[in-house]
Amino acid sequence: MHDAALVCALLDDFGEPAHLVGHSRGATITARVALEGPDDVASLTLIEPVLFNLLEESQDPRRVEYLELAHAMMVLGRFGERERAASLFLDYWVGPGGLEAVDDKMRPYIARTVKRVENKLFGVSGFAPGALSAADFGRLSARALLLRGEETKDASRGISEILREAIPGLEYREVTGAGHMSPVTHTALVNEMVVGFIERWAARRLSAGEMVELRTSFLSAPGIDLIRGKGFRVRSRRDGARDVRTFVAPPAGA
Repeated sequence: MHDAALVCALLDDFGEPAHLVGHSRGATITARVALEGPDDVASLTLIEPVLFNLLEESQDPRRVEYLELAHAMMVLGRFGERERAASLFLDYWVGPGGLEAVDDKMRPYIARTVKRVENKLFGVSGFAPGALSAADFGRLSARALLLRGEETKDASRGISEILREAIPGLEYREVTGAGHMSPVTHTALVNEMVVGFIERWAARRLSAGEMVELRTSFLSAPGIDLIRGKGFRVRSRRDGARDVRTFVAPPAGA
């Protein structure tokens, strides 16, 4: 909940609805933000949120994967076996030998900071105060995209199935050949899916008569005149010393 509060504070400073994209633990945070502050969220992309509590809530047998991992990591952490805990965690999400494949300089850092992961496991338990339920997702108002790796863990498959039934108007895509770490292993494909979703969302808003921001860093004066000549309404504003943001809306009555 603390992490979600930080994101909410950033959105307050941003001053307008933002497109939120989250992966794994980050997706659980952005989901909570979208539920708690719907007016601040333009769209929501969830990439395999680790909402294991949904499996607990539904008594899905695939929850055993997560429970075994969480138990082992907490016991190892309790007895100071940080490297073994980190190895288990990466083996689960990345594949066997995940920790050994990491750069020599990064491996000790991962082992030292794995305690953070152990702490987060408490937060995705169904027994945690304020745990999100499937019914909570039924009131999600932001347009949402759910991405899942084709070859991900069974627990993640189960979570995705629950969310697909719970979230109204959800768009769902699978990342071919990917596991849980699709934003890292299949970056170009995931980016294409996310950007395409946001662009389709903007096109629907534009067709509905709303003002949307152009996805370009600069629009020349002749370009603005051309758009205005077609009857579109155009508004520009300066952010900082050099950045100019341009917004358009369809002609009145269109």
